[in-house]
Amino acid sequence: MKFKLVIAVRSDLELSRGKLAVQVAHAGTLADRRALQAKARSMHVPTALVEDAGLTELPPGTVTCLGVGPGPAAIVDQVTGRLKLI
Repeated sequence: MKFKLVIAVRSDLELSRGKLAVQVAHAGTLADRRALQAKARSMHVPTALVEDAGLTELPPGTVTCLGVGPGPAAIVDQVTGRLKLI
């Protein structure tokens, strides 16, 4: 069985590359928390919602990205397949 992990990042925040990398890393290593997240959970796929601490570029609590998976690629694709790649 093929497994997959997708990190959905908010493109409206215009994060610096470093900040983006850190937020994506957080989403990739956390697992468990909203519409895309609820869909993933309903399909029994782990999720990780990343909220910024507000110490640098963003206000505290800003949701920056969501990790979906790892899980079976076919199921993760049902949750995230329509999203644009960056």
